[in-house]
Amino acid sequence: MKAAFGNRRHFLQMAAATGAIAGLGDFSFLGRLRPVSAAEAAIASHMVQFDPDIEPLVRLLEETPREKVIEAFEAGIEIDGPSGKVASHPKTHYCTMDMYLAEVRDSRFQVLESWQQVPPVGEGDDSCNVLSMSL
Repeated sequence: MKAAFGNRRHFLQMAAATGAIAGLGDFSFLGRLRPVSAAEAAIASHMVQFDPDIEPLVRLLEETPREKVIEAFEAGIEIDGPSGKVASHPKTHYCTMDMYLAEVRDSRFQVLESWQQVPPVGEGDDSCNVLSMSL
């Protein structure tokens, strides 16, 4: 089966972009954008680069067989990131992480509310599972 995202690097880039825009909320502005072709939207792989701190992880994921990545994720992976602990969620293959509601004041983020170690889905919800996607 051909991967829907091409490779793991492209999947991580798309996941990061999706996570970044998820906080925008109202997507009605998208209706005002003109359609573009895939050729117009294409970005050369050398133009999209991860932060140097994460590049070794991306390289490791690219070079490691898929089954080994799944096994490690299900066994439990935990890292301390700039916004707190990020831990693998074995059931869904997404991550449990700290979440923040913030607004910009004087060009700085002001955290209004925060939640610690939020799971990707509610208890008993089986609708969310990365392995059910065609990666």
